[in-house]
Order: sequence, then structure tokens, then C-alpha cells
Amino acid sequence: MSDYVGSAKVYWMRVRLRLAQLYRRLDRDAEALEIEAELRELLRYADPDLWLVRQLEAIPTESAPESAGVLSSRPLAPARLATR
Repeated sequence: MSDYVGSAKVYWMRVRLRLAQLYRRLDRDAEALEIEAELRELLRYADPDLWLVRQLEAIPTESAPESAGVLSSRPLAPARLATR
């Protein structure tokens, strides 16, 4: 059961990161920054090699118009769903 709970949490964070990327594409940078800050706080002790942490680190912390194009072309890592 604990594997499923852990997977659900990572999936939720993946969806939140995707939402932040979509907000940036729509020039809703304030909302994107809020989500990114929330994820950075939740992942502050995570392994730096975790794909989610690497994607967050690649996002500039300041809102920049040219960053929207870069984020929109960067795909998320595929989800690994547990099979039972």
C-alpha cells in the first residue's frame, strides 16, 4: 500500500508541474511561480537527481517572457505506474 501512496504523491507533483508549465504558456506567470515555489518547498530534501527536481531547477525563478517558449517545448518525464 505504501508504494501506491508514494506513487500518488509523485503523480500529483508531476501534474502540478505540468499545470505550472501551462500557466506559463498562457502568460499567467504569477500562478506558475506560486506552484513552482510550492513544489520546491515540498522537494527541498529530495535527491537532486530526481527528474522532478531537475525539471524544477531548469525553470528560472524570475518571470521572463522568453522562458515561456523554453518551458513549453520541454516534455515531462513519463509516469511510471505500478502494475499489480
